[in-house]
Amino acid sequence: MTLFFYMVVVDAETGKEVRPPWLTQCSEDVEPETMLSYLQQRLGEPLHAALLSTPRHPQLTVGWIFPGETFARTGVDVPPGSNVVVTPVMRGAMVEGGGDDSFVRVRYGDETLVSMFEALADEKLRLEQAAKDGTFSSVRFPTLEPREYVPKKGR
Repeated sequence: MTLFFYMVVVDAETGKEVRPPWLTQCSEDVEPETMLSYLQQRLGEPLHAALLSTPRHPQLTVGWIFPGETFARTGVDVPPGSNVVVTPVMRGAMVEGGGDDSFVRVRYGDETLVSMFEALADEKLRLEQAAKDGTFSSVRFPTLEPREYVPKKGR
């Protein structure tokens, strides 16, 4: 699975976007369980989780908010008094059924990327509904347990 980070610079006071968002592809060895550790190793601790509410999800964590000044070490110019919202986005089979009201939908070449956490939450809802409808006798949906990111040798 190829993972990307969709990054949006926002004013720390108002939360309004202050420059165009951008997309960064993760290293190939970054997995969903190691994304936060990967970011922390590069940017330090996030200020807090980025949450959203949609008709399907009353409260959903979709990423993290980092202080803008931590991006100076990455070479990204972030205005003073800004934070950066980092949302993992993905492509793949689970994205195909995503609704048009997704929190993040990003064009990447000929593909559409969506919020990874939202796609996983949508898939969980679909499986839970299938279990209620009797399509499955039982459903066990795995959770993402954060792990330490360790770069593969040669990185």
